[in-house]
Amino acid sequence: IPLYSYKNDQHHFPVLSLYLPGLFPNESAINWQNKEEWGERHILPPIPYHSRSIDLDNAPFIDPFEKQNIPGWRYRHWLGTDDLGRDVLAGLLHGSTISLVIGILATLIAVLIGIFIGGIAGFLGDDQYRPSLSRLTAMFFSLFMLITFTIAWFDAGLLNWTSMLLLLPGSYLIYRAVSWILGIIPALKKRVTFPVDLLTLRIIETIRSIPDLFLIIGLAAIINSPGVLTLVLLIGFLRWPVIARYVRAEMLKVRTQDYITYSRGTGLPGKVVFWKHALPNALTPVWVLAAFSVAIAILLESSLSFLGIGIPPEWVTWGSMLNLSRRSLEAWHLAIFPGLAMFAVIYFFNAMGEKLESELGIHQKEIQAE
Repeated sequence: IPLYSYKNDQHHFPVLSLYLPGLFPNESAINWQNKEEWGERHILPPIPYHSRSIDLDNAPFIDPFEKQNIPGWRYRHWLGTDDLGRDVLAGLLHGSTISLVIGILATLIAVLIGIFIGGIAGFLGDDQYRPSLSRLTAMFFSLFMLITFTIAWFDAGLLNWTSMLLLLPGSYLIYRAVSWILGIIPALKKRVTFPVDLLTLRIIETIRSIPDLFLIIGLAAIINSPGVLTLVLLIGFLRWPVIARYVRAEMLKVRTQDYITYSRGTGLPGKVVFWKHALPNALTPVWVLAAFSVAIAILLESSLSFLGIGIPPEWVTWGSMLNLSRRSLEAWHLAIFPGLAMFAVIYFFNAMGEKLESELGIHQKEIQAE
């Protein structure tokens, strides 16, 4: 399929119409697989192979320097082929898309969860949150019901991400209803101090005490719908405690600043003080950790792909290519090129994190000097 085509005095973008058909409705009737439909002028992609295109004439494990059975230089496998004759360069590009999508989206989820939980834990501490007994009882009851229904639906084979989206609002409605009913009882209107910070730390320590790879393998084994979305959510769930721990530490320092004390003294609601004054000033380490988290997420995805977990087996990824290299000692190109790609991407994000850390550290010193 050409990248660009000029046909009948019109400009066409077949590849974009393939992924965004709503923007190019007139091109859906054109058969771009037929070379006669390409028009007077056209631009072909530099790599004429799909990541799953099979070339049996150049299989198995043809390295870049071997003689290849091809009609012309354009169809040469510049980085060789795998056991089925799939182009290694096309597989590298496809694997980079999967790795970057999983790494960035998983980090985004981890950052959002970590900022919220870590910020709440640091801002409230162990003495600022004083709920009534009715609300506290309703909170634990709704949490118990959420866990019970989750286990029951899992045993019945009904647990998936769609059902989880139904369970979470349902547990919140249960919380509101039980809290309203118990609020009628005078004895349950008494307020008690709830140690939010201590509970959050125990949860973080519990998750971080289990090795990352083992935890993801265990969770992926019990989920019935493996795929990119599953890996994104699993890695995001695994990485949020790291973000939350640093945000909590920054928030413990911010909450003692004079402007926070003044904001509370003026009678501003706690939600306003938290969202507008405290949290924005506690996000200094998040940007550095986000860069490192992307590199770690990419490494985790490649490790899982190497083990054949999470990603569908027909997809070509960096980890799956490294796994194929074990089948033949002659397939050195399946170990070298994916390994170099992983090294380059992970080094880039680590260098970005170190650069951000250096710049933020200089900026903080300048503020302290002033």
